Amino acid sequence: MTKIKDLKSQPENNLNIIEILELVCPEGKTKYIETLLRVMKKTKNFNNYITEIRDLLKNRLKVSDSKLDNFTDFQVFFMWRFLDTSFDINDLVEYQKFCEFNERGLIELNDLSRYSSFDEILSVTAIAELKSQEKELEKQIKVVYSTEEWMVIRPLTYHSSLKYGASTKWCTASDSNADYFLRYSKRGIL
Repeated sequence: MTKIKDLKSQPENNLNIIEILELVCPEGKTKYIETLLRVMKKTKNFNNYITEIRDLLKNRLKVSDSKLDNFTDFQVFFMWRFLDTSFDINDLVEYQKFCEFNERGLIELNDLSRYSSFDEILSVTAIAELKSQEKELEKQIKVVYSTEEWMVIRPLTYHSSLKYGASTKWCTASDSNADYFLRYSKRGIL
């Protein structure tokens, strides 16, 4: 049995919408569950809401249309409510980056069983993101002078200024304000 089938077969990983609704309806009275389902599906602006949810899932979480097409609107609604209530969506976006960086070999600790919190994942993801941007940032500078002891560079972009000006007091490397970089670089003084 594949690992995903094993995960799906574990009862604590499965939840049925009908079982949830049975909690709030009189026991053994199917007519109340049917009524509740029908009323929920006819909620005012349900279709607009579903369109927004689908767009958010596609644009923020990069869920493909082909994956979403496997679910009804009602299932997408419950899926979204679960995700939105259980997680910070930004954490899920970062988790997706973590997965991508791990697949690319940019995460040093690739034993996934060692992670126990989102904070740990966010930390290594931030480091991996810097690694992935490093090669691109190296193209965004002009080396003016270089020896074994010294290197004088000219950052050509704000992001390269942030990288090469990290831990300095360069005003052009202020991570809270790009204005200095933009003003000075227009004058060609960097």
